[in-house]
Amino acid sequence: MLAFAPLFAAVLKIRFAIIMPVIIYVCAIGAYAVNNRMIDIYYMIGFGVVGYLFKKLDYPLAPLVLALVLGDMAESALRQALLISGAIRSSCSNSRSRCRSWSRRSLSSSGRRSRV
Repeated sequence: MLAFAPLFAAVLKIRFAIIMPVIIYVCAIGAYAVNNRMIDIYYMIGFGVVGYLFKKLDYPLAPLVLALVLGDMAESALRQALLISGAIRSSCSNSRSRCRSWSRRSLSSSGRRSRV
C-alpha cells in the first residue's frame, strides 16, 4: 500500500473541476451495476442533493447516522415495551404497520394518549 502513496498524492494535485465528474461517473456506474435499474441512479442523485443541502445548512451528521443505525432497534424495543405494558391491543402484535402507525401517533401527540 505504501508503494502507491506517490500515486495517491498525485491524484490530489488534479483540479476539482476535472476529478469531480470522474467521481460522479464512477459512482453512477456502481449504482447501476448493482441491480441494472435507472432508479438506482436517481436515488444516488437524490441522496447526493440531500447530502449537499445538509452540508450547506450545517446539519450535523452524527444524529442522522445514529437514527439510521439505531432506528430499527429502537422501534422494535418500543413495540416490545408497549406490548409488555399492555398499552397496545393484541391486534398490534399481529401487524407491524399498525403498530408503527399507533406508536407514531402516540409519540407525536404532545403528551396526550390517543385511542386506537
